[in-house]
Amino acid sequence: MKNNNLFRKFLALFLTGTMLAGVGCKDYDDDIDDINKKIDDLNAKVELKADASALQTISDKLKDVDFSKFVTDAELSQELAAYVKDADLEKKVGDLGFQTVRQVQDLIKGLQNEAQVKALIENQLKAADLWSKIGGEVKKGILEELAKNSELTTAVKNQAVAAVLAAITNDPAVKDIKTAISKIAGEEASEFVKEYMDVNNKAWIENVNSAAAEAVKNAESALSRQIISLISTQGYLKKSDLTAELGAFKQTIAQLQADVAALINRIQSLVNVPGTMYVGSGGAYTTMDFYKVGATPIGNGMVTLTYRVTPASLAKDLVDAYANGKATFAIVSEQIKTRAATATPAAAITDVRFIEEGKFAVTATMSAEELGELYEKEEKWITLALSIENTVNPGTGAEDETASEVTNNVLSNFASIMPDEAQEIELGVYTKDEEPVAYDYATIEMPFNKQAVSKKTLLENTQLLASLDGGKTLMTLDNVNKLLGSKITIGAYTVTPKYYADASQSAEITDKTEIGKFILRVDNSKLVYDTKLATVDFRAAGVSGDVGKNVVCAHKIVINVDGKATTATIEAPQTYIITNQAGATFTFKETPKPLAWSYAFVKNGIAGQTATPEISDNIFGEIALVNDIDLPKEVTIEDIITLGNLDTDRSTVKVAGKEVDNDLGIRFTAFASQIAMGVKASVQADAYEWGKAYDIEYVYVYQNVDYKLKGQIAFGAAPAPVNYIVDNAIGYETKSVSKTWKDVYTANKAGFASEAEFAEAIFAATTDPATPAGVTKLFNKANEKGTVIENTNGTAMTVTASTLKGVLNAKDITATKDKFEQKAEWTTWYGQKISVTFNYNVTIPDFDLRYNVGHVTDIAGVMTTVVEGLVNGTTNLWEWPNITLPTYFNEVDAEKYDFTFEVTSKDDKPNKGDKYAVVKGDKLDWSAANRNYVDIKAVVKIKDTNIQVASLPLRVEIQTPIKTLAQTKAIEVAYKTNEATTANMFENLQLIDADGKSWIEYNKDTKAWEAVTVGNGKTAYDVFQAKPEAAKNTAGIVFKMKSAEYADTPASDKDASAYIKITDNTLTYENNSATLLKDIIIKVTPSFTYQYGEITGEEMTITIKR
Repeated sequence: MKNNNLFRKFLALFLTGTMLAGVGCKDYDDDIDDINKKIDDLNAKVELKADASALQTISDKLKDVDFSKFVTDAELSQELAAYVKDADLEKKVGDLGFQTVRQVQDLIKGLQNEAQVKALIENQLKAADLWSKIGGEVKKGILEELAKNSELTTAVKNQAVAAVLAAITNDPAVKDIKTAISKIAGEEASEFVKEYMDVNNKAWIENVNSAAAEAVKNAESALSRQIISLISTQGYLKKSDLTAELGAFKQTIAQLQADVAALINRIQSLVNVPGTMYVGSGGAYTTMDFYKVGATPIGNGMVTLTYRVTPASLAKDLVDAYANGKATFAIVSEQIKTRAATATPAAAITDVRFIEEGKFAVTATMSAEELGELYEKEEKWITLALSIENTVNPGTGAEDETASEVTNNVLSNFASIMPDEAQEIELGVYTKDEEPVAYDYATIEMPFNKQAVSKKTLLENTQLLASLDGGKTLMTLDNVNKLLGSKITIGAYTVTPKYYADASQSAEITDKTEIGKFILRVDNSKLVYDTKLATVDFRAAGVSGDVGKNVVCAHKIVINVDGKATTATIEAPQTYIITNQAGATFTFKETPKPLAWSYAFVKNGIAGQTATPEISDNIFGEIALVNDIDLPKEVTIEDIITLGNLDTDRSTVKVAGKEVDNDLGIRFTAFASQIAMGVKASVQADAYEWGKAYDIEYVYVYQNVDYKLKGQIAFGAAPAPVNYIVDNAIGYETKSVSKTWKDVYTANKAGFASEAEFAEAIFAATTDPATPAGVTKLFNKANEKGTVIENTNGTAMTVTASTLKGVLNAKDITATKDKFEQKAEWTTWYGQKISVTFNYNVTIPDFDLRYNVGHVTDIAGVMTTVVEGLVNGTTNLWEWPNITLPTYFNEVDAEKYDFTFEVTSKDDKPNKGDKYAVVKGDKLDWSAANRNYVDIKAVVKIKDTNIQVASLPLRVEIQTPIKTLAQTKAIEVAYKTNEATTANMFENLQLIDADGKSWIEYNKDTKAWEAVTVGNGKTAYDVFQAKPEAAKNTAGIVFKMKSAEYADTPASDKDASAYIKITDNTLTYENNSATLLKDIIIKVTPSFTYQYGEITGEEMTITIKR
């Protein structure tokens, strides 16, 4: 444990001793001395080596360090506690470069100069790196100790340092110490300061000048008191509470920074941002705009240059500084070609404006004449740059006066300028609204009046505005002149009246006497725009006979440039006209409820008639009016409400607030008497829509007085749409469906008195479409959206005024689950929607197709029929009956169904070269096949269709002709010296066909085993059509030697096949020149190949005995 204590004290030295350097804590002096005395002991115990095992050795040693007791060690815990409570803590932390809360408070209260403000910021920034400094001291100390061992490499030393520092950093005690220091010094103080600084910290600190410090000191103010009051009981500043105060502090500093000397010092870059560009052979140029008023050019050209300044926050400050006269902005010009010393035209700045963060614009003008001479005579143009200088205040020497001797200068890059063609300044008369709009010269109406005199002032409350950009931006002439350095003014203003007798203005009145009688009088003497305007008097002598008389006042404003008139004028004709007086308004009561549907009413309009039902019909007709209308004497409703007095141009009909065609055929006439002051309404049957409410405002003119008739006529909903559906479930059959309109009416009675009225209504007049026609569609799984079925097989739907008929021909059915839809849709002339649908849902039952169990059996999970063969006694060939395929299934009615077969086996599968029988009619053709089976599918379809109702798979297999090919016992022959030793392989061999006939037998006469023959000498080779041809002499059997070995002989010497020869069915041992020492055992495999397959027999054994 001594080693453990040593390490704890060693670590304690760097964790606390370094931080407490100069503290003089007595309790630790002995420990430090003890550590210094035992440095050599440390090196000895660690046993560091300059080889690959060094790091592992260090790690092993560090494993013995009991870090868990670092904070539980009573002595050390006591010292740490003393450290936290130490009265000199403020000094100790300060020595490390950190400011405590109290020091922050003192600085705020006692700011004297820039240095103190700077110190406050810098010291707080040091806090963020405090622990890195401590870690550096630890690293330095360890390296100094490790350096005493010369055997260690640099890599090993760094690994050791990393291991120790990692253990220190992760120790809980270290984290506690960090937290304690952070809270005592002011949590997140440095982050508060950073938040309110520019990106360039150094530049920001340097520019908090003495003026800022002085202002904060004088303010001592509120800011310091507020911050002090917000100090928490825990002894650190809360960010959430300080945000508002520091934000206000930022604004104060920002305002002080507007001092131009500091402001310009802060400019890091000033760059021109190209605006409207002209790209020519000489490069890219910013255009200089020239203007003209009419044909008169303006003396100066204008260019607007946009600049980007860094830091971005300076853009607004620079614009404010210019506006307040604290800085001098100037445009510096040079010639493009030579930049010679020859003087260039002077540029005058006319506007500086803020655009957005980091950008502002400068507008300048230059003499067009001088620029033209420079360009045309010397073929040179110019470049422009922006210069910003401080205003210099040399002072007067007065006491306490502040003088500025700063002459800072910032110059932007140069921008190439190219002249543009002169464009005309747009001028016009606008309203004096916050957002001006062009003045409306619409006709001003004034009803005639015997009692009153009305006076209208021409162009009252208007202003003349100009635009330099095609109307996008409007400005006053004063602002235009400011920008261009020009003198554009309003010149002569005249108003010329012309008098007309009626609204058509077809005949002008020129006679002064007549004009004198005219009720409109224009005063157009001594006019000055916007000061003394022309007026129009509506005199009291006006009577109804004056309606239509009018005067057109032609305004003309001439525009001057430099005091001289130009060709530019503003001209606008304003018409004043005498109109009708406004008379009474007749408001008829709204219908208590929408007018109910009645075919008896609407049918009258079929031939274009006008329906006017009696009021007793409780439908429509007489409408009561409000009866308290004040009419002139000797004027009645009958005088007013006549078709001849209706002004259709000013009458409106609206539905849901939107105007519709007002020729709805709604006409009003007054009752013959004044009873109830009512009107009678008539409605054109085909001019309105049911289900809508019409708001009516008709204008009737009588004796030049306008009377209005207002009210609403609401039409109830037309009969609900008819949606008649008939569902039919069918099989595979032709189906006819017939319905009458009575059937449809019974399901949809609303709105009609009988089925006859219903049928008459829906076919009474033009419909949409004009002739209803049914459409047939087929829907199925593969066609969910439906396909139109044309009437080629008689499938169709017929719709007439008397019948509804649908036909579905079975030929159009494609499969079970088909759905056919026959639908006729149309809209009647009065708006009712009719839909009749016949549905045909097809369900075709499956046919019960079964196997003939007398022929078909399940072989290994496959339904199979095996066709048995036999030897034809006449042809002596193996044959089998080719049974018709339907035999293998139950009976299928040929009159209703098609019964067909298809091969499902695939040639070349599973082996390349495999060929299967094919279907011909209702039989199989095996002539080209080489496999003894074929898979087929039996399919039943409805007669003459492609609709399948059943299918079954079947394997048809030809019986294998050879049942047995095997020895009954092995063959043994004695070896013969000096002669060939042979064996007849027919001996003891069985070749038996499927009928049990043996095709190899022992011939007692010849005393030899031979092939059996039939007919004219045919062997099994011929009967079963075997192959290859070489097997003809062996009854179709092919003998293949598998092995020939000496008995009881080592493997290396066993093979005797070199001496064995097989010819047809004879096996010969040819090496007969010496004594045979060992038996030879020969294995032979027999096989028989016929047209549809191969039979491999059991292995044969032939032994040659020694």
